[in-house]
Amino acid sequence: MLKSIKYRHFLYHVLGWAVFIFYEVSLVTLINPNITALWEWMIWYTLNIGLFYFFAHVVLHNTLNYNKLLLLLALVPAIIGAYLLMQFGIEKLVNPFRDTPRQFNPDKIWYLRATWRCFYFLSFSTAYWFLRQTIKNQKHINQMELERLQAEREKAELEKGLVRSQNALLQAQISPHLLFNTLNFIYNSVQDVSPKASEGVLLLSEVMHYVLQRVHDDGKTDLQHEVEHIEKYIALN
Repeated sequence: MLKSIKYRHFLYHVLGWAVFIFYEVSLVTLINPNITALWEWMIWYTLNIGLFYFFAHVVLHNTLNYNKLLLLLALVPAIIGAYLLMQFGIEKLVNPFRDTPRQFNPDKIWYLRATWRCFYFLSFSTAYWFLRQTIKNQKHINQMELERLQAEREKAELEKGLVRSQNALLQAQISPHLLFNTLNFIYNSVQDVSPKASEGVLLLSEVMHYVLQRVHDDGKTDLQHEVEHIEKYIALN
């Protein structure tokens, strides 16, 4: 499962870079018909993609995650300087292998263009890092919410189990069959002697019957039965 997710993420990255590179190369080709060789495009985009992931997974990860903002501000100029040096070195290396070698003399325009290119990918890298952090935080929040709901469900199950245990204990302590038979015997014995006493015994029997047999396993009962129980309880008192 985890390997499948990582593989899917890898494919998303490959597809995203493919679309991005196709867009840039198509735009540059339309503006300047002098098409750069494929191998040269690969070298430049390898540098830029490497800068993108290095800044996100190494620099931002080890500075913003640990609140080292001053270190980040110090590293950015160093990264730009290193990028300019690599741009200069690659240009010197690839120039002899071009079909038509170019005159390469770094000037102000070249430095501005290379610096802007560096900032361009650093900005994309920063947005990518913040997007990853947002998704990561949202997953953490969702996981915490899921655990909370699971804990509440387990608590509810425990409470239901406690109610069932209490009802079972009560029923075990008082044998309903013996109790009702005894109350029925008393009722029949005093019915002719004292109608008021027999009525009280009957009410007591019905109240006990409700308590022991009308309550469901979850501790709840029907509203109609509850009202009748209260009326009988009041009459008994």
